[in-house]
Amino acid sequence: MNEVRRFIFFIFVVNGAGYLVFVDQHYNAAGWYVWIKYIILAASFLFLTISFLAAKKIYFKREVAVTFFLWASIFSIPVLFGADAFRSFQYIVPIFSLVLFADWRHSMTGKYWWLIFCLTILGALFEYYWLGGFERFHPTGYRGVSIFVNPNNFGISIVILSAVAILKNYANKCLILVVTFFLVIYSGSKTALIMLIVLFICTLNVKVVTKSLFFIVSPILIISGFIFGGSIGYSLLESSELTSFFIRMSYASDFFSGVQNLMMPSVDSTSYYVDNAYLQLWIDLGFISAISLVFFMAFLINFARGYRTLFLLFFLASLTTNIFYIAPVSYFFWLTVGDYIRSKVQTDVEGKRLLGEKNNV
Repeated sequence: MNEVRRFIFFIFVVNGAGYLVFVDQHYNAAGWYVWIKYIILAASFLFLTISFLAAKKIYFKREVAVTFFLWASIFSIPVLFGADAFRSFQYIVPIFSLVLFADWRHSMTGKYWWLIFCLTILGALFEYYWLGGFERFHPTGYRGVSIFVNPNNFGISIVILSAVAILKNYANKCLILVVTFFLVIYSGSKTALIMLIVLFICTLNVKVVTKSLFFIVSPILIISGFIFGGSIGYSLLESSELTSFFIRMSYASDFFSGVQNLMMPSVDSTSYYVDNAYLQLWIDLGFISAISLVFFMAFLINFARGYRTLFLLFFLASLTTNIFYIAPVSYFFWLTVGDYIRSKVQTDVEGKRLLGEKNNV
């Protein structure tokens, strides 16, 4: 049963590969292919329910249940005050990932991790040499998407998956970082490049002083990535603009200058969009939902021992991408939250057991 569920989730992660074949369905919200994702997601939930009924050990621990219902409430209550119900639904659905696996990092390493990486590389080669890329992503230079629908989603997803493999000591760190670097450059995602640099720093097995030197060098690498990261091949040297950055800044500026209802901007007559997960959540579901997620992310980064690097990467991604309702990154985030909760519960249980044994001696 677990293997079936893992395989279905693997298909869900890589379903964007279909757009390389059915190019006319790419970014076609009314197209038939978008239903493929929903069917696969529904199948995941179906097998999850069946596994609940059949498994000897239920993964839906009390702490996971509390987390699920807390965030489902935070994302659904705003509908009562005028927020869009469908947008609320988009935020809530990924939270079900809390109970998808007992240990998603373990589940996604092994053959499925290698399959995703291999498909990503093959998808990139096919896209570049056969399709010539997707024109909508080439305003300043070539940007690839491979099997992840858009460049940012591609770059961010591949860095997160690489971090999972590295933190689990699943494969050679240098090999993963090198392959991931070229894939990130191919995507042209500046956010993913920054995430990769942070991941590289966090994986260094050196003294703090040496790490500090890398923080000095990092701005130079980031600037270089900004200049060269948005293009590949013949257009590599032509993409030196920060157009996308300034566009994102203008979105935020438009929101702050035009918002009327600070607590629930979605009820304004003007619609807003910002490429920042917290500002967009503020726009969609109100200030309370947004500030709650900010504090939650701060807690995870500071106190989620063994998972801080992953949550730091998610935080960096959230600054320029609406990762909390976009697949598959939103599912990766809540899977990691569920994984952390279970590991903490297990650690606390083992700690109490050892303390009890010591007191009985």
